[in-house]
Amino acid sequence: MDPINSALSSSLSNSLAQLVDKAFQAVVSGSREGANSVAAKLQVGFEKYIATTRSRCNSVKTLISTSTPVLLDKAYEPVDLEYGNITIPIDDFISRISSIGNRALITATLGSGKSFTMRYIYSQFSQPGVLSHIPIFIELRDVPFSEKSLVSYIYDILQPFTNFVSERSIIAGLKSGAFCLLLDGLDEVSSKNIREADKQINRIAAEYPNNIIIVSSRPDRPRFISWHNFPEYQVSGLTLVKLENLINRIDFDETEKALFITKARKQLYRTHEQILSNPLLASMMLLTFKEFQDIPSKMHVFYGIAFDVLYRRHDTIKTDFQREFKSGLDLNDFKRVFMTLCFMAFLDRKFNFKVDTFKSYIRKAVAYEELEADADLVYKDLNHNICIVHTEGDDVNFIHRSFQEYFSALFLSKRSIDRSYDYIDAFFSEQGTEEFISMLVEIDKEEFERKYLIRRLAEIEKSLFEAKNLKQKVESFCAIYVIAVVDSPSLNSDIIEKAILVPVGLRGLKHAAGPVNNTANVISYIGPIYGINIYYTGTYAKPDWNVVVSEQFPNSHVNVLTSSKISAKIAKTAGLDTYFRDLSASIRRVNRNLVERHAKKTRVLSDALRKISSRNA
Repeated sequence: MDPINSALSSSLSNSLAQLVDKAFQAVVSGSREGANSVAAKLQVGFEKYIATTRSRCNSVKTLISTSTPVLLDKAYEPVDLEYGNITIPIDDFISRISSIGNRALITATLGSGKSFTMRYIYSQFSQPGVLSHIPIFIELRDVPFSEKSLVSYIYDILQPFTNFVSERSIIAGLKSGAFCLLLDGLDEVSSKNIREADKQINRIAAEYPNNIIIVSSRPDRPRFISWHNFPEYQVSGLTLVKLENLINRIDFDETEKALFITKARKQLYRTHEQILSNPLLASMMLLTFKEFQDIPSKMHVFYGIAFDVLYRRHDTIKTDFQREFKSGLDLNDFKRVFMTLCFMAFLDRKFNFKVDTFKSYIRKAVAYEELEADADLVYKDLNHNICIVHTEGDDVNFIHRSFQEYFSALFLSKRSIDRSYDYIDAFFSEQGTEEFISMLVEIDKEEFERKYLIRRLAEIEKSLFEAKNLKQKVESFCAIYVIAVVDSPSLNSDIIEKAILVPVGLRGLKHAAGPVNNTANVISYIGPIYGINIYYTGTYAKPDWNVVVSEQFPNSHVNVLTSSKISAKIAKTAGLDTYFRDLSASIRRVNRNLVERHAKKTRVLSDALRKISSRNA
């Protein structure tokens, strides 16, 4: 028995025995084999499942160890969670989850360690002496929500460990509160399954309130505002102390680690906190630091260097340093193919693949780039040489989704393709594209302005100008609005409720139908970058806003309304008339500056061209 599974000792068996006796009594009592026999077999099956899943959760691949899995505690520094202004160490959260509501939505931006955190939670929940529920770990991207229920999927993953489990017994366990469901990666659910996933998770939470349910996802405020049964906890960034702990955990050259930590203490953490507070990026920084002894401050430059390091790192372990990639592609052509592959898959919202599907994207990318390369060999290079994707069985995944997003943004920024405007505009209507758009702007801000922003801002200003009244402005700005009464962040009983209004322009929202008006998304994404006003209820709402909402929606905490259903009274009290005036003014100012700046650059180049022409005359 390996060290991980040996921890599942007799105390775990005793805990499981008690859980099975309590939770599944109604199911096992009617069995022909006898209640004790069936209960014992269920217990053994759950033990096998927990042991297998715990072992899987404790074994991870990282950027530092791309080919060989390492133990989770060699790659993960326990994080803190933030709930409003309250900071909760993850171990305190785990010990207190039953006393603070049995529900949690853990959100984190890319690379912040939400999946590792979910694995850590499973590892802690399944320890002997701690087990109070039967922990079930589910990667939500694998659940075919459009074809089967979450209960059926739980049955599918438990059935290989015991023939005595059934959907009926799972429902019995849910009714008695026997389970802790750890649902990882809601943001990775395919677009066709988003609505059904939301509905099923919230239905299970409502119908079976005594189970622990923890969901992880990227932040998505408009979507999660209706999840009023799930308080949202955000993963905190690494402090300098936690960064040092993480680096010390990693199996890496000790001299390089010590130098890196010294630099971080002196200045590096202060100047690069955005990168070093993120576990994934901190690991990438350690790799690039060894190569260059320096760190770029811009995120897109950092990702480009990280890819080059991964590309060259395979060479450094070869004694002759003469190895060529199996595909025969040089670095430039290889990056072009990978960039195109990432973009094509990103267009389809594909983040995980079967091997054959992944190879089909490689073939499309090679053909697009008009290169000669075998898809099987390109796949081997990506999987075995660079290790930027990894394969388990027939499943292929990027070592981290952020690489796909970076190279997709790089493709759209650097390539001259037809309908660039339409592609960019479509991404503003999709869920989970915030980081992609941020990279797109950062890679080449001027190109983003030329390809998209100047035209889009002009269209928004025109639609607001042509609107004959406030009602039309409300409709032109956003198709869906959420009006919600939310609790102020608190872990005690002193809760203050307040009403907020959130413009929503995302596909996949429960009540959304037809074309998506993404104006609100465009403003919320690019507003902070360019100084364009963003709507906040706290800034614009009139003093009687909360009273008006309680009058119009007396018995509901969450109201999802099409723009046509927003009354004039609600719009005015929410301060939308004032906001739209401010928005028009700020758009006009920003777009005037953009047009003038681009025209000035055009004149500079035109003057240079005239000089060349005069010399050749």
